[in-house]
Amino acid sequence: MASEIYMPDPVCLIENFSEQLVVNQEALEILSAIEKPVVVVAIVGLSRTGKSYLMNKLAGKQKGFSLGSTMQSQTKGIWMWCLPHPQKAEHTLVLLDTEGLEDIEKSDNQNDCWIFALAVLLSSTFIYNSIGTISQQGMDQLHIYPENSMRDPKPRRNSFIISSGKPADGLSLCLKGFWSTYESGVIKYLSIVKATFSLSHLAADGTPHHASYVTKLTDLIKSKPSPDQSDIDDSANFVGFFPIFVWTLRDFPLELEVNGRSITPDEYLENSLALRPGTDEKTKRFNETRVCIRKFFPKRKCFIFDRPAVRKQLHKLELMREEELNKEFVEEVAKFASYIFRDSGVKTLYGGIIVNGKRLKILVETYVSAICSGELPCMESAVLTLAEIENSAAVQKAITHYEEQMNQKIQMPTENLQELLDLHRICENEANEVFMESSFLDVDQKLQKELGAQLEAKRDGIVKKNMDMLSTRCSDLLERIFGPLEEEVKQGTFYKPGGYYLYLQKKQELKKQYNQTHGKGLQGEVMLRKYFESKEEVAETILKMDQSLTEKEKQIEVKRKKAKATEAKHRALKEMQNKHELLMKQKEKSYQEHMKQLTEKMEQEQKEFMTEQERIIYFKLQEQEKLLKEGFRTESRMLQEEIEKIKNMQLSSCNIH
Repeated sequence: MASEIYMPDPVCLIENFSEQLVVNQEALEILSAIEKPVVVVAIVGLSRTGKSYLMNKLAGKQKGFSLGSTMQSQTKGIWMWCLPHPQKAEHTLVLLDTEGLEDIEKSDNQNDCWIFALAVLLSSTFIYNSIGTISQQGMDQLHIYPENSMRDPKPRRNSFIISSGKPADGLSLCLKGFWSTYESGVIKYLSIVKATFSLSHLAADGTPHHASYVTKLTDLIKSKPSPDQSDIDDSANFVGFFPIFVWTLRDFPLELEVNGRSITPDEYLENSLALRPGTDEKTKRFNETRVCIRKFFPKRKCFIFDRPAVRKQLHKLELMREEELNKEFVEEVAKFASYIFRDSGVKTLYGGIIVNGKRLKILVETYVSAICSGELPCMESAVLTLAEIENSAAVQKAITHYEEQMNQKIQMPTENLQELLDLHRICENEANEVFMESSFLDVDQKLQKELGAQLEAKRDGIVKKNMDMLSTRCSDLLERIFGPLEEEVKQGTFYKPGGYYLYLQKKQELKKQYNQTHGKGLQGEVMLRKYFESKEEVAETILKMDQSLTEKEKQIEVKRKKAKATEAKHRALKEMQNKHELLMKQKEKSYQEHMKQLTEKMEQEQKEFMTEQERIIYFKLQEQEKLLKEGFRTESRMLQEEIEKIKNMQLSSCNIH
C-alpha cells in the first residue's frame, strides 16, 4: 500500500466482540503502511450524544462513522479512519471513534474502562463529548482522583484514577493508573492499572440506592521500582503524557454570560473548574475533580453547540445539507474542526519519540494484548516493546546500508589494505548514523553494541574475502609464470652437472618477473613464499643430483636456503604485525568516531528531555499562579514542591549524562 493512505470508509480497529477486545488485522495493515507522523484524534462519551457526527465532519465527509438515530448504539469497539491531514501535508490524520459509555444494552460494562483508557493512551487530542452544561454530574463523568480516595482518605502515591460515569443514571466507571520509573529515573511512563465500577440501582420508590463491587484486573504491574524509589511521587509528570483535552458540549441551552458579561466557551470551562475555599469533606470532594483536571490537563479547550436541527429531523442528520441545519451549529462545527486541524499535534511519546502508523500499530497491539492477557496496558512495556522492534529493524537497516555502500564503492580485490579499511570506516560511520536516526531507548546501547559487532564481523569478512581473491590471483600468476619452469623440471633439464645453478638462475628471473607484476597486494610475498616452500623437495633433488658441486658446496647451499627461508618467515611475520596494527588503528578510529556520534545523540536526547521538562514546568507554574491568585496557598505550595522535584530530576539527568 502506498504511503498516501486512501480509506473511503472507516474500519474497526479494536472490536468489542462478546465483550472481549480484539484487534482487527486489516486495520493494523493499514497502520503499518503509514510512514508519516500521525495526528491521532479520539472521541469518547455517553451513547447517542453525537460523537460520530463530529468525527465525520473532521473527516470532511457526510457519512462514514455510523450515526445512531435510535436508542440503539451504533459504534462498537474503536473505529479508525486514516486520512491525509487537510492542513499538514507531511502528517496523517487518524480519527478514532469509540462506542458509547454506559450503553444500557451491555450486560457487563467492564470494557468501557478499557475503551476509555485506550482512547487516552493512543490519542494526541482527546475529545470528551457530552450533552448540556458542565454540572457536578458532568464533572463526575470525568472524575480523576487519587487512588483509593473512595475507600481510603490517604491516597497512595504513583497513581491516579480517570472516572467516567453518570451517578444519577447509575454508572460510575473508574480507571486507575500509575507511574513507573524507568532505568535512571529520566524516563517514566503511564500505565493503566485497575478498573473500579460502582453501579446504582433505583429502588421501588424511585430513589437511588447503591451497590458497589471492585473488579481487579490485576494486582501486579510490569515495572522495575527500586525500593529506594518507592516513595517518589511521580504524579508531577502526568502532564507529560496526557493529550490535549477538548470538551464538546452538545445541545447547549444557556447564554454564555457571567454577571452580565459575555464569556467564551473556554472561560466557561475554566469557571466550571474554579475551586471552592474550605476544608470540609463536601468541599474537598467538590474540588478534588477540578484540581486533578487542572493539574493533569493543562491544555484545555471547550466548544459549545446548539441543537443541529429540530428533534424530528435528527434521525436523518447525515442526509441533511448544511443550509438545512442550525446556522450557529454549523459555524461552531467549523470552528471546532479548524481548531483540531490547527492545534492537534503529532502523537508523541516520552522523550520526543514521534509516532507514525507503524509505531501506532505496535502500541495498539501491545495495549490490547496486555488487557486480554489480564495484564496492564503499560506505557513502559509498550514503549520498550516498540523500541525493541524498531531498534532491531534499525540494526538490519544499518547493515543493509553498509553492504550496499561497500558494494558500490569498492572494487575487489584491492591491493591496499589501508584503502579497504578507510572505506570500511566511512561506510561504518554512515551505518551508525542510519541506526541512530532510526533507534531510540537503546538501553545500555545493547543494539548499538550488536551493530558494532556485526559491522566488525562484516569488515573481517571483507578483508578475508579480499585476501582470498588476492591469493587466487597470485596463484594464477604463479602458475602462469613458473609453469614453464616446472615443465623443464619434469623433462629433466636440470638433472645434470651445473643444473642446480641454472635452475636457481631461471627461478630468480621468474621471481623478478612475478614481483614486477602489479595487483598482488599483501598476498604477493605470502603466496610466493608458499610456492617456493612447496618446491623445496624439487630444489633439493636437483641439488643432490648436480655432480659438479662438492659436498661442502652442497652443505653451504643448504644453509643458505635455510637462512633465506628464515628471512622469508620473518618478513611474513612482520607483514602480519603490520596488518594487525592497521586493523587496531582502524578499530580505534572507528571507536572514537562512534563515541562522537553516540555523544551527539545522547546530548540531543538530553536536550529533548530538558525541553519536555521545561514544558511541564511551564504548565505547572501557570497552574500554581492561578491557585495563588484564587487564594489556595496550600495547593500552590504542593505544586511548587512538584516543580522542585522536576527540577531536581533535571539536575540528576544532567549529572548522569
